[in-house]
Amino acid sequence: MTNNKKYKIIFLPPSRWKELRSLRLDSLEEEPLSFGASVEEESESPKNKFADHLKAKHTLFVEVDHNLVGFVGFKRGERKRTKHVAEIGPLYVRRGFRKRGFGSALLSEVIALAKKEHIEKLRLEVSESSKAAIATYKKFGFKKAGKLKKEFKINGKYYDILAFEKFI
Repeated sequence: MTNNKKYKIIFLPPSRWKELRSLRLDSLEEEPLSFGASVEEESESPKNKFADHLKAKHTLFVEVDHNLVGFVGFKRGERKRTKHVAEIGPLYVRRGFRKRGFGSALLSEVIALAKKEHIEKLRLEVSESSKAAIATYKKFGFKKAGKLKKEFKINGKYYDILAFEKFI
């Protein structure tokens, strides 16, 4: 994992599940269109859900001065026919830490990890309104693969999600 003077990109041990939970709830508050879950749903989740998630090592975190400021999910296909594909997402960086390269650092680390694990294709979904995230994905060579219409329904309003993919 990346370790420089400004930040570290790490996997968290299960003992730090409370930090994951806090960051996850913050992310849902700040960016409700970036996630399928709501704050209400996630706040009711049992603590073992967060610890188990960390055991599976499906999320990388960026840490600045021992504080978590962002994360990105990464999960390889589990079936024989999909083991060459990995799902990325969600990618989140706290508002006060954006535009400092942390999202790009997380994405770079995931791509390097995917190459190391012989992944051939990365895919992700992003809210159509997340212009900065879309620009970052395009910068890394992701191409729009389609649009999922009315994928989210929040307070009676529908939102579209864009699908992106990258062959590595």
